[in-house]
Amino acid sequence: MPVVFLYCNILTETKNNSTSITDNQRIGRAMKQIRLSNNLKPFYVATHIGYTDDSTYYRLERGETEHIDESKIRTFCKLMDCNIVHLYKLAGIEVFETKIKTWDEFYSLIPKLNDEEAKHIIELYKKYLPLKNQ
Repeated sequence: MPVVFLYCNILTETKNNSTSITDNQRIGRAMKQIRLSNNLKPFYVATHIGYTDDSTYYRLERGETEHIDESKIRTFCKLMDCNIVHLYKLAGIEVFETKIKTWDEFYSLIPKLNDEEAKHIIELYKKYLPLKNQ
C-alpha cells in the first residue's frame, strides 16, 4: 500500500479584522516569507518554478491569483528545500498527513473527506490504477 499524503483546505476563508483572507493569500504570504528567509529575489524564484517573468509570481505572493497550481507549489518547495507540509502549516492551513498501511485504514478515512477532497482522491485513483495493472 503506498504512502498517502492528503492536505485538507478546511480553512477556506477566515475572517480577520473584518477582511476575508483566502487560502491563496495565506499560501502566497507563506511563500514570500520562505523566499525572503532564503534571501532570493522574486525573479529568480519565478523563473525556477516555471514563470517567464516575476509579475505572475508577485500576484501569487499577494494572493491575487484565483488558483495556485499545486505543481508550482511543489516546485517552489523543492527550490527552497522545504517540506510542503511546512509551507501549508506556515500558511495556517490544516494538514492531514498519514501513512496508510491497509485498505481498511484507507476506507475509514473516506467519510472524513469533503466533496472536493473525495473528487481529488478519485482522480488519483483513476490516474494510478492503470499503472498498477501494468
